[in-house]
Formats: sequence, structure tokens, C-alpha cells
Amino acid sequence: MFVQQLQYAKPQKRPRAITREYKIITLPAYSPELNPVEKLWDIVKDGICNRDWKKLDELEEKIAERIKPYGEDAKRVTRLIGNG
Repeated sequence: MFVQQLQYAKPQKRPRAITREYKIITLPAYSPELNPVEKLWDIVKDGICNRDWKKLDELEEKIAERIKPYGEDAKRVTRLIGNG
């Protein structure tokens, strides 16, 4: 079980049953190296950032265009994210 340590989150007591059954691992507030999807998001952002999108449909199409090759090729995804 992963618990993300958010800077604005208040610590909460966990039920004892949860802490006995699972090892709690906390993550830093921002840790892209621990989240493989961040690598794909970087590729998507490169194609959409710093542009004035007049229509939401155009932005959605561009995002789909950037992601599509990864949805069609599992090996490409594996090369991108590696072991995580």
C-alpha cells in the first residue's frame, strides 16, 4: 500500500487492522521518478504546453494523438517506463 505524503494533508490515525496487515510506505510530496506515468505525461506536455488552445476539442485531439502510439505498442511503453 502506498500513501502519498501531501504537504497540505493532515496526519490521520490508521485503524490498527490496516497497519498490521500492510506495510505503510510514504512517498515524498513530489516524486515523479516513483511514478512511471510521469514519463508519458512529459511526452504529452511537450506537444501541448505553451500554446493558446482556442477549443477544448483541439487540445483533447492533440493529447490523444500524443498518447495513441503508446496504446498501440506495449513494447514502446515498456521502453519508456522500464522497471518503473
